[in-house]
Parts: sequence; structure tokens; C-alpha cells
Amino acid sequence: MKDRKAKLLVLNQILLMTLMSVFFIGCNKSYATREIYKPVDEMARQSELIVLAKCINNKTLEESNGLLYTITTFNVEDVVSGELSEKSISIKLPGGTTSDRDVNVPDRPEFVDNEEVVLFLGNKTQEGYYTLESLNEGVYRIQYDQASDTRFVSSGVDGMTVYNSTTGKESGSANKVSLEDFIFSLKKLTGK
Repeated sequence: MKDRKAKLLVLNQILLMTLMSVFFIGCNKSYATREIYKPVDEMARQSELIVLAKCINNKTLEESNGLLYTITTFNVEDVVSGELSEKSISIKLPGGTTSDRDVNVPDRPEFVDNEEVVLFLGNKTQEGYYTLESLNEGVYRIQYDQASDTRFVSSGVDGMTVYNSTTGKESGSANKVSLEDFIFSLKKLTGK
């Protein structure tokens, strides 16, 4: 009887360890396939279009299947890389808020009216919306420093050499880069 209980205990432990191994391998596999971070230079080379733009409108729509999407429209202030003839563009992202529902999607950027951003964009969809490279990573928010009267990129620019827009010389990489230096460096990187 004791041998039988001991064998059952060992078999249960083996079964538990096997299930835990399968679970952890499955978890690691799902994390391994998810892109965690994309450096600026890589994102710039993969983008179809990079623009300096100002948010003018957010609108949440509920589609016939019940899914919520937010359509954000921007006025384009400068085409940093790529070709664009329109003066405004729109992106469509999953999630949004209506009077009775709030659907939050991880890594989905949210925009406010009059906010200035640099957008790294992919292809235009059949619906006429641009796709956003790497969701939140494809957005560089612009802030204004009153003390120096300078607009700057508030996100770090890891993976990209920053050049001074006045001298054209390399100024390294930094977490607070002037908008002019950021755009100049992106144009240099993408060959525009």
C-alpha cells in the first residue's frame, strides 16, 4: 500500500512538472514572438512615411461586429520621409471610448487635440487609413521648453545617431533631442 502511494506521488509530481514545463515554454514562446522594442533607426528604415503632424480630431466608431476603433486625424506639418500629397492623414487604431463603453488596448497610443507628434507610418489600408509602426513606439511626442524656447522630442532616440541641424555634425544620442535635430537626423538616416 505504501509503495503504491509513493508511486502515485512520484507520478503526480512528474505530471505536475511536465504541465508546468509546457506552460512555461508556451509563455516564453508567446513573449519571444512579440516584438518588445524597435530602435528608431530600424523603425525609420521600415516606415513607408514619417511625418511631423498635429492632431486635429479623435473619433471612436463602433463597427457592425461590435468592435470599437478610434480614428485620429492629423494635419501634416512636414514630410520627413516618404511621399505624401495630402495635407491631412488619418490612422485607425483598435479600442476607444463611447458613452457606454471603454475599450483599452495595450500599447495603443492616445492623442489629444493640437498635440504635435512625429509619426512612423506603414502602408495605407484599403479603407484609406495609415498604419502606425509598432503602435506606441511609432509615436514621438513633441514638447515645448519655454526656458530655451525650443521644441523637443520627449522620448529617447535609442539606436539613432543624432546630428546637429545647424552644423550637420554628429552630436551623439540623447533622451532630450530638439525637434529640429531629430528631423534633420531622420532625413539624413532615410536619405531625404
